[in-house]
Amino acid sequence: MARPASPKIIIGANFSVAFWCHIAALNRIVIGSDVMVGSKVTIIDHNHGSYRGEVASAPTDPPHLRPLVSRPILIGSKVWIGDGVVVTAGAEIGEGSVIGANSVVTGRVPPFTIAVGVPARPIKTFCFERQLWVPFSEEGTSQ
Repeated sequence: MARPASPKIIIGANFSVAFWCHIAALNRIVIGSDVMVGSKVTIIDHNHGSYRGEVASAPTDPPHLRPLVSRPILIGSKVWIGDGVVVTAGAEIGEGSVIGANSVVTGRVPPFTIAVGVPARPIKTFCFERQLWVPFSEEGTSQ
């Protein structure tokens, strides 16, 4: 993927971040309003090389010679990202979600969801009807 003309990091109002946070963009990172980010969090929209599909980087090439590949990151409003989390290229975290400490977000986390692990997987979703967090089912709905 070609580099965009001007990388952008867009951060909404009331953004709160703790110590040693690393945010780097070659493409675009959008962070909504009222987001809280813990210590030692990495949010980076690029990799040295491609590791998906048919145009994969060869492991015989040194990492610094592999082309930089970037995909945008979108983090919705009212998200809490715990300590030690890594958010990778192409990740999308929905509004009102919580990412547990030391998780790695590699894909999409639905809105109003708690996700944990490596890679991060949904474990709970907020039930607005009952006003509480309930187990997340594989179909993406609350149980």
